[in-house]
Amino acid sequence: MNDKSPPAAEPFKGVKGAWYVVILLAISNGVSFFDRGFVALVIDPIKETLQISDTQIGLMIGPAFIIFYSTVSLPIARLADSKNRKHIILAGMFFWSACTAAFGMAKNIFVLGAARMGVGLGEAALVPAGVSIINDLVPRDKIGRAVSMFTAGGILGGGLATLLGGLLMAVLTASGAITLPFLGSVEPWQQAFMIISIPGVILGLVIVFTMREPVRRIAAHQKQALSIGEAGAYIVGRKRAVMCTILGFAMLSALSGVGTWTPTFFMRTYGLSPAQVGASIGLFSLFGGTLGAIFGGSLTDYLRKRGREDANILVAMVAVLVMLPMNVYGFITDSAGVALALAALRTLVLSMAFGVAHPCVSLAAPAAMRSQAVAIYLLCANGIGIGFVPLLVPLLTDFVFHDPMALRYSLLVVSVIATPIIIILLLLARRPFVAHVNGMSAEAVAAARAEAANVIPLPTTNGAPLAPQT
Repeated sequence: MNDKSPPAAEPFKGVKGAWYVVILLAISNGVSFFDRGFVALVIDPIKETLQISDTQIGLMIGPAFIIFYSTVSLPIARLADSKNRKHIILAGMFFWSACTAAFGMAKNIFVLGAARMGVGLGEAALVPAGVSIINDLVPRDKIGRAVSMFTAGGILGGGLATLLGGLLMAVLTASGAITLPFLGSVEPWQQAFMIISIPGVILGLVIVFTMREPVRRIAAHQKQALSIGEAGAYIVGRKRAVMCTILGFAMLSALSGVGTWTPTFFMRTYGLSPAQVGASIGLFSLFGGTLGAIFGGSLTDYLRKRGREDANILVAMVAVLVMLPMNVYGFITDSAGVALALAALRTLVLSMAFGVAHPCVSLAAPAAMRSQAVAIYLLCANGIGIGFVPLLVPLLTDFVFHDPMALRYSLLVVSVIATPIIIILLLLARRPFVAHVNGMSAEAVAAARAEAANVIPLPTTNGAPLAPQT
């Protein structure tokens, strides 16, 4: 693909232009979450059309997505650490949009699964490359805000998937099935997937002509890019400082994975329609989710300026603890109004935690492997939140509680069990993470001084890219 945009920009020059790129990437993240999340609103229509079970739906939503996502995310991230990230994002965007349309053309569970895998393959390109670009464009003291805006874009897209998706389904359901050449009868939910595949193509064209690839910010003593094996050794060698940080934030996705079945919970438990659920949950995500993510990132920037290098971890732990009573009562109450109100609060608080995850992971990794560190975090997070939990919930419903109406108890069990696991992992990571980041900062200062004197120092024990820490 020919890049007609201006030459690559130096980091930190033209900060206003940098914020344009952040917004453009945030919108891209929103489109990806819209395309992947819309399926949660049409689970029962898909079941009715294809005559399949909750467990089969869970397999299609979760493992079918994560299989290809996990297979390609690390190789793509490795490319993003050394190749043109703009082109990588574009290729992924056009591909996942095509697979979203193919999902709507499917006539059986096997084609649905294949299309869902394709969506995962395409979306695996966006976040590692996008976060890497942001880190090269935005000054460090604004990284939290910038990456949380990128995260907020995904939350906004997820909210619009239910809000606009609910309205779209209401309109299409009123019109009923239509007949198209070569496809035959197309149900309203299938029409919807064909329609929502279009924005990704339009946005890709905007990126082609208005966004440019930035110059990478890599210290003089670092390699241009680490291999996948070297990146893995770096993370494993820092079990508490980096690995526990990644796993702790990844476990947050267990709580968001519960959200895959939350629209169905409201429909089954309280008799609400898809349009009602879509409007309610969509508004929660649209306002509470977006504001929560941006506020979380801004709060960590504020705390870090005042010497709290563990700000991201502290904000996430407080958010998870605050959510616990909301999760318990929100799934057992008999009042639809109370359940909806608590769902709104959960969205706000969980978004604060998610808003601080990406910048924390990127801070823990050197520039030579930043995309791969983010990809490993996403691999773990999506494996839990998209691959495992959406399948675990219906398995509990079908084989433990033996009642589709017991969905609320499956959601409750998963939410409660995930909470202490998140807290323990982040507590283990907190102090080692601070020491690790301070060590990298000190090494970067020493490298900059040596570079100015035309002398490149040997890596120190604490800051060396590959030397394990105890």
